[in-house]
Amino acid sequence: MSNIVSFLTRVLFILLHRHTGFGSTTTLPVLSPQDILSLLDTSCVIALDPAASQDTMISLQSLSETAFHSEQRVTICVLSCSIPSCTWSRDHGHHFQWASPPTSTEQHAILFLRKVKDRTCLLPQPEVYPKGLPLPHGGRDSLSSLLGFINEKCQTYRTLEGGLNLEGRQRLAVLNNLFTVAEVSDLDMEQVYNVNIPLNSTFKYDVASTDGKEFLFKHRKRLLPVCDRIPVPSQEDFVEKYLKRSKPVIIEGALADWPAMQTWTYDYLLKEYGSLRVHVKLAPNGVFEGCEKAQHFENFKNFTVPPSVRSQLKFPDLVVVRPATADVTFAEFLQMMQESSESRASAYLEYSSIPQYMPDMESDLNEFPFIKGLLTRKHLNLWLGDGNTLGKLHFDPFDNLLGQIKGRKEFIVFEPQSSAALYEGHIQEALLDFNKTSKTFQRRKVLDSTSMVMSPVDILRPDFKTFPMFSKAKPLNCTVGKGDVLFLPAFWWHEVQSYPSKKTGINLAVNFWYEPFLKKEFPCATCKLDINSFYRHLV
Repeated sequence: MSNIVSFLTRVLFILLHRHTGFGSTTTLPVLSPQDILSLLDTSCVIALDPAASQDTMISLQSLSETAFHSEQRVTICVLSCSIPSCTWSRDHGHHFQWASPPTSTEQHAILFLRKVKDRTCLLPQPEVYPKGLPLPHGGRDSLSSLLGFINEKCQTYRTLEGGLNLEGRQRLAVLNNLFTVAEVSDLDMEQVYNVNIPLNSTFKYDVASTDGKEFLFKHRKRLLPVCDRIPVPSQEDFVEKYLKRSKPVIIEGALADWPAMQTWTYDYLLKEYGSLRVHVKLAPNGVFEGCEKAQHFENFKNFTVPPSVRSQLKFPDLVVVRPATADVTFAEFLQMMQESSESRASAYLEYSSIPQYMPDMESDLNEFPFIKGLLTRKHLNLWLGDGNTLGKLHFDPFDNLLGQIKGRKEFIVFEPQSSAALYEGHIQEALLDFNKTSKTFQRRKVLDSTSMVMSPVDILRPDFKTFPMFSKAKPLNCTVGKGDVLFLPAFWWHEVQSYPSKKTGINLAVNFWYEPFLKKEFPCATCKLDINSFYRHLV
């Protein structure tokens, strides 16, 4: 009650102490277009036309002094020019533009959204001037409607009195309750490689060598904490205990009713899809998309990285090695996959779109009841290999449900809060070539592109001198077996070791990528997760 009284007192004060002339007594700041541009890095801006009506001024003045008086993400101001004549540049170029045409009653004020930094490109970008949104106006509940509109567009959660609304309080509850591995284990990577912990092995190894480190990690994995393993949950339990907490979980038996579990045999796939052309990835020894020294590639000495780009690369001496590719029939791929064990060349069908290339396969998959009607699917992918592949450490900007049909996959995962310790950032890319005759790989060229989701850290052979913060990262083991599903929330780092089915000798899985419930800007090691505005209604 006291908040409501305070709010009404403020509004009454505004009404009693305003003259009829607009600009003479308003306390709203008067800002130029250039002032607004600088504010848009951190704030939405609602700008009043100097000729706006007294009612419009009072409405926005009251929201500025009550609802948004402590909100740093919203600035309400008066323009130093009329909206039709305002220009972004001082030489009177680039007039204000509307994102959607306003009505005659909506031209009194204009809303500019906060700029979201383009982190995808390291090259200097031309100035892109924002387009404004018209503000709704009129009606008995115009102040409440205006507040709701600003909250939605500016991603704020204010009440008319200036406090947090129910959505805002629930948002804070979600963000303050995110899962961390520290809840279940204090084990960090430095302890994993502690040579003072005895091994149940007589093998002689040198922990300073790369082979010794890899051996040590493989034998220490038994020490790692593991994901929760649960039966198929209700939607309420899944949302509250895992989705909203950004917590990985293995859901056992979730594929029990999938026809694919019985239908998708080697012979069936060969018969049904043998003539289909597929895009196959090839890599040596089953290792896909790890980091290597750029100097190993033939064109490295002649490749010039612009200084403005190089200065933004944390590790300019490293490249993410993208696999070689081959366009072959599905039958040829299956043959290549069988030959992988006899050569250094591993063939892998990874994130191959089922709707695009094999749409009839989808009838063999059933939607998970705990996710039905909840999240929006973005991709549905097939993963097929010989079961001896290793996908190096990376994250995906999607909520992931991976269903394991044959074999198993071991995910070593790290939470998004560890992004700094995993050195998130741009890493230049390079591409392998493959000689089909000799079945050998060549490191021919670095590329003029970067990866934004890969870590430069090798968890099997960590270099704690180069990557000291990684020593404090806490791992979690999520191993998903036949018939089970792994829920891996967006932005969780993961390295994936596949193992073949003992019966069929292959590893087969499908995964569903969904618009994530929690999002963040990337690549950005310090950016934090927040509620995706797309799912604001779920909060």
